[in-house]
Amino acid sequence: METAAKRRLNGQVSWWFGDFFKGQLHELEAELSWTPSTFLAFEGIFVRNIGNLPFGDFDQTLTGFRVRFNATPDLQVNGFLQYDTESKELGLNARLHWIFNSLGDLFLVYNDNNFRQSGEWRPVSQQVLLKIRYNFRL
Repeated sequence: METAAKRRLNGQVSWWFGDFFKGQLHELEAELSWTPSTFLAFEGIFVRNIGNLPFGDFDQTLTGFRVRFNATPDLQVNGFLQYDTESKELGLNARLHWIFNSLGDLFLVYNDNNFRQSGEWRPVSQQVLLKIRYNFRL
């Protein structure tokens, strides 16, 4: 079930089920998006997987929150925060995308992952990436 994506507030709910590695898998997925203006958008994501397998059962929940900010048509900032109950990891991905001319753009990306152990957050990895892309046309 879903609403029209063109609406300021929209979403979808899906339930998938069936055979999975000689067992059964049920997946419930829900997304809710709110776009208050052309400059700003928010999105919440929820995914729950329940598996019954011959070699063991599992129950995993993944939640995420995304923010998109379009400062100009040539400059966008995105942030995505995600938590996984199976791995107990909290991940952050932040990206700046700048189109500096019609043939080139620049991406600055920050990734940060943390693991929850005994009630404390411990860093797993941090990464900063810079990518410059330019198209040469002959």
